[in-house]
Amino acid sequence: MTTFDSRLFIAAWISAYAAGLGLESLAEGDSWGLVFIAMALVILGYVVVKLRVQAYRAETGWTRHDKHAVVALLAGALTLVLRGLLMADSPAEWTLLFAAALIWIALAGGYALLRRATVRRGEEAGQRQNVSRES
Repeated sequence: MTTFDSRLFIAAWISAYAAGLGLESLAEGDSWGLVFIAMALVILGYVVVKLRVQAYRAETGWTRHDKHAVVALLAGALTLVLRGLLMADSPAEWTLLFAAALIWIALAGGYALLRRATVRRGEEAGQRQNVSRES
């Protein structure tokens, strides 16, 4: 695992953990939960920017970086799901945590689709260059 993959994994996990903690605090009526939610949103913004950069990179094919990015996001979703199953005291907390987990799952799916489209465009451009060279 490269340094980039490690940073992405840690940032996704910390963001999910902070979101879970903040949502639980808000559900219990503690306004300090807003601080954790703000922190989670800032870190999630970093993760989204890094994912966009990775999705549009020029490498052809699906690489280990892509696999690590998807695993990092799914680990964040798993953190929220487990927190909801093991620590949620009310249905409101449970619902909020699972809704947040869906955001992380949607990010993983969005990254995979965007990267796949980028790879396909690169392959089509390569085929067009091969055809023009043969002419």
